[in-house]
Amino acid sequence: MYGLKDNVARKAGTMGKEENKEMEFWTQEEFQAFLECVADKPISYYAFEILYWTGIREGELLALTPGDFNFEKKTLRINKSYQRLEGKDVITDLKTPKSNRTIVMPDFLTIEMEDFKKSIYGIKMDDRIFTISKSYLHHEMDRGAKLAGVKRIRIHGLRHSHISLLINLGFSALAIGERVRQLISLIIMHIYFQRCRRIWQHNWKQKWRRWSMSEKNRDDKNRWRNVTIAFRMSPEENEELNNRVKLSGFRTKQDYIIQSVLHQKVVATGNPLMLVQFRKNLQQIERELERIEKVCREACS
Repeated sequence: MYGLKDNVARKAGTMGKEENKEMEFWTQEEFQAFLECVADKPISYYAFEILYWTGIREGELLALTPGDFNFEKKTLRINKSYQRLEGKDVITDLKTPKSNRTIVMPDFLTIEMEDFKKSIYGIKMDDRIFTISKSYLHHEMDRGAKLAGVKRIRIHGLRHSHISLLINLGFSALAIGERVRQLISLIIMHIYFQRCRRIWQHNWKQKWRRWSMSEKNRDDKNRWRNVTIAFRMSPEENEELNNRVKLSGFRTKQDYIIQSVLHQKVVATGNPLMLVQFRKNLQQIERELERIEKVCREACS
C-alpha cells in the first residue's frame, strides 16, 4: 500500500517483550536468599551488597578504589568505570558529567565495606577493590540464583531492584532520580535505612537459620546427629550464650556448645555478621566506660 518491500513492524520486533526484559528485578526477599548462597566468597558477597544497596552500574563497581569511600561521612564517590579492552584493564571517565555523583551508604554497608577494605592486604588508595571480571560476576549470579531457587536476572537487573526497593519504601520519582544519577541527601538515606533495617535483620536471621539446617544434622565426621539433648537456662544465661555464639562466628548454638564441651577450645570462624557483632560489643563497652567515668567525676566533684 505504501510501497514498502518489507514488513517494518516485523523488523522492529515486539516492543513490549523487550521492555519486560529491561525491567527484570528481584524483591528484597529474593536478593537476601541469593546473597546467602554467595556469602562463602567474601568478594562476591560485598560486590553484590554494593550493587543492590547503592544501585550503581557493573563497570562503576569494578572501578571502585579505597579513595572513593569516605567512611566518616558514609559516602561513596562514583566518577569512573571499568572495561576490559584487548586483554587490558582500562579505567575510563563516565559518559556524561551528570553521571558523576556521590552516594550516601546505609550504616551497615559502611561498616561492612570498611571491614572488607581492611582485610585486603597492602591495598593502596588508587587500587581497584574488586579485582574481578564481569564474567566472574555473571558466573556468581548463575551460581547464587540456582542455589537460592530464585529467577536469574542480569547484573543490571540489580539496579532495577534497587529502584524497585525505593519505590516500595515510598520515595518520590525525584528522590529516586537523584539516587541513581546524582547526589542523594543524608536525610533520605537515614529514613530509608530506618525503615528497612528491621525487615532486613528479620529476613536475614530467618534465612540464615534455614540455610544452616542441612548441616546441623551431621557432625564434622559426617555422622548423623540423631540424639536430642535439652537443658534449661535463665534468660540472662541464654543472652550470654547468644552473645558468645555471635562472637565465635558459629552458625548455631548447637555447634558452639559441642565445640565448647568436647574440645574445650573454640576456634572463631570469621564472617560479616561476626564482624558487625564485634563492633557492637566494642561500642557497648565504650559506652559503659564513659558512664563509669562520668559517675567517678561526679563523685569526686
